[in-house]
Amino acid sequence: MWVRISYFFIICSWILKVYILIKEKVIKVIYGHKVTINVNYEKEKVELIVLNHKNEDINIGISWSFNYLKERLLIKLQYLALIRVSSCIICGDGYYHYHNISFYKLKDFDNLLQLINEGIIEITFKIGIHKSGKRIGKIYDHGTDFSIKLSNLEYLYDKILMD
Repeated sequence: MWVRISYFFIICSWILKVYILIKEKVIKVIYGHKVTINVNYEKEKVELIVLNHKNEDINIGISWSFNYLKERLLIKLQYLALIRVSSCIICGDGYYHYHNISFYKLKDFDNLLQLINEGIIEITFKIGIHKSGKRIGKIYDHGTDFSIKLSNLEYLYDKILMD
């Protein structure tokens, strides 16, 4: 069965627009600077580490406290519904066929930190510059994502079995 939808609602939390993707254990070079992530258990925060060309930490001060991450995770993603869907466009209208739905429950917060540390959870910054219109040249920030590949979902969530 196909359902006609005239607007697009993203329920799939794994769909992301990637601008800068940083994984722990992998150092990315961005505009001549080395960038990586550090899970600092002593200070209880996840830190963005940026090194200059001399490998000196330039301390840009970007971090996320464990409390902030835990609060956001428990509010937004303690439970997850994963919907498998096919889509097509006919005469400019989007049609979607829903195949199945699976439900998941978050394992625990410490597990999240371990997955960030191992590079399984990736951090994505969605920042850009308007290329046209009245805001041309101005920076836009669509936030920061902590994402996991669908194939790694079982490391963060337990599947809820339905009868």
